[in-house]
Amino acid sequence: MSDQGVYLGNSTMKAFPLDPSSYKPFKVAEASEEVFQSFLEAGERALRSSHFILPDIRNHPAYQDFARVMVNGKEVARVNNHGVVTMPNSVAAKVDGTLPNQTPSGGTGPTLAKMRAEVIARAMGGTIKMAETAITQQQYDGLDMPKATVDEEAVKRDPEYQNLQDLKKARLLFLAQQLASQSVG
Repeated sequence: MSDQGVYLGNSTMKAFPLDPSSYKPFKVAEASEEVFQSFLEAGERALRSSHFILPDIRNHPAYQDFARVMVNGKEVARVNNHGVVTMPNSVAAKVDGTLPNQTPSGGTGPTLAKMRAEVIARAMGGTIKMAETAITQQQYDGLDMPKATVDEEAVKRDPEYQNLQDLKKARLLFLAQQLASQSVG
């Protein structure tokens, strides 16, 4: 094997070629409990995530405009009540590394939006124009935030659901056979 390394940040990891011909197939239903549960949980997470229903946030107050940053009458950035900034790459390059990730108390919302708008306005020599849809931090904190849901009926109709159910049955059969062979012996 060659002594190859892959540089990742501050460290070098050794990488060795893998030989697929040395892989040994195995039945997941007959694997250790840890491997079986890990495989099953990963499969169920993947299945459920493929049937997420994302909420419509277009009219949700947290995602409405908080402010616009203006330079010479032209918008250079827009910040929503959640604190998310929309700006061109040229503006992003000027504020790179200077935008706060959270408020001093560790949160998001209008307080963060204001902090970010101020940083951008300072960096660009602009002004902040508040939006009519801007809300206060107290209003923001009282909002019910939209959450993704799972279409359970679609999950059950998905062929992968049946595959996972079959895997569970195969596991039960394997465990029953193991138990029977132990009680006979």
